Amino acid sequence: VGTLQKAYLGTQQQDAHEFLVFLLDALHEDLNQATRPRIEELKSENFKTDRQFAEASKKSFLSHNKSIIIDLFYGLFKSTTICLLCSYNSIRFDAFAMNSVPIPRVRQCSLDDCLDLFREFEYLRGDERYECSNCKRVSEKKRRLDIWELPKIFIVHFKR
Repeated sequence: VGTLQKAYLGTQQQDAHEFLVFLLDALHEDLNQATRPRIEELKSENFKTDRQFAEASKKSFLSHNKSIIIDLFYGLFKSTTICLLCSYNSIRFDAFAMNSVPIPRVRQCSLDDCLDLFREFEYLRGDERYECSNCKRVSEKKRRLDIWELPKIFIVHFKR
């Protein structure tokens, strides 16, 4: 491992989450059997349903990512972004290997509580604003991630 990533050469303690990300990525790169065609940008407007869009997004991802790592550890996020000026609703589907979830500030909580907090809308303000593809104005937005498809092995990373 140390020959691939110098940080792991010595005896210093390393972050377990970072190591897992590195390990899964390195294994996937070595085992990837897919050809790597040019990836086309998919737009939600070209699909009648979220299910069709999700399947096309997954197929596009799998066209250049084919390994046992993908089969076991990768799921699909649905990202919904809403422009706060024109209310345009933009949807994307992206593959993920692990889910980093916040921990509620309470004495006790369940995984469901953490996932509920993860699914809350976040607001994109200030430097995070960008041009809306509908109204063409730089605007504040709200965005939410949902787990559309779970992987066979679901890795949860708890944010501190």
